[in-house]
Amino acid sequence: MTNNKLFDGIVVFVQVIKSGGFGAVAEVLGHSNSYISKEINKLESRLGVRLLNRTTRSVALTPEGDVYYQECLQLVMDAEQALGLMSQNSLNPKGLLKISCPVWLGSQYLQQVFSEYLTLYPDM
Repeated sequence: MTNNKLFDGIVVFVQVIKSGGFGAVAEVLGHSNSYISKEINKLESRLGVRLLNRTTRSVALTPEGDVYYQECLQLVMDAEQALGLMSQNSLNPKGLLKISCPVWLGSQYLQQVFSEYLTLYPDM
């Protein structure tokens, strides 16, 4: 297995289990049922194990699929958390802040405010 395909199909697989079927995932991800099915087939083929038992009305995890799902679920949750941290970091102010006020006002009243602000936002 090559590393560039390590995560291929994992998000789709996790979503299929969470939603209980291919149809719901296809709708959420904006793909067809056949696309979702092909992604799962490619994942199973790459792993060399059957992950899901499929019928026309339902999907169920195989024992191997259950083990794999638990690990994949954690991977997806960790990745989502990492994305959340990145977007949260992008919300913090960065750069140069210029304030115009009389010197006496800045030194007597705003110095503590500036200090607290720089502690909260060190990238300023």
